[in-house]
Amino acid sequence: MNRTGGVLTIISGILGILSLFWVFLMFSLDGGYSYGIDGLGYMGDVIVVTIIWSTINALLGIFAIIGGILAVMKKHWGWALAGAIAGAAAAFPTGIAGVILISMSRPLFVLPVLAELAQDTGTENAMPTAL
Repeated sequence: MNRTGGVLTIISGILGILSLFWVFLMFSLDGGYSYGIDGLGYMGDVIVVTIIWSTINALLGIFAIIGGILAVMKKHWGWALAGAIAGAAAAFPTGIAGVILISMSRPLFVLPVLAELAQDTGTENAMPTAL
């Protein structure tokens, strides 16, 4: 579950970053003339808001990619879940699925830590097999 959730979170992050590139591509192909970049009219404000929103979306996407990588590696469950939540804000459908799968896979993050503790204390047989 953690791999699937991590991959879905990474996909959400990529979609969030692509939204910024899409906005820049949309404005650069037309040269900005029909969108009112010259400052005349309300379309200039729409462009500014769109660029700010897609920049925030891209930053959430970067955070989602980091969280997805941590989820695939089974490290830092809290950061992986925070990255999945950021991925849900960047791209809703894949992000929500990533949040659900990563939150359900918390025992998979804890089990390697318990195994490491059991090896350090010499009580390998006392470790529970499942949580």
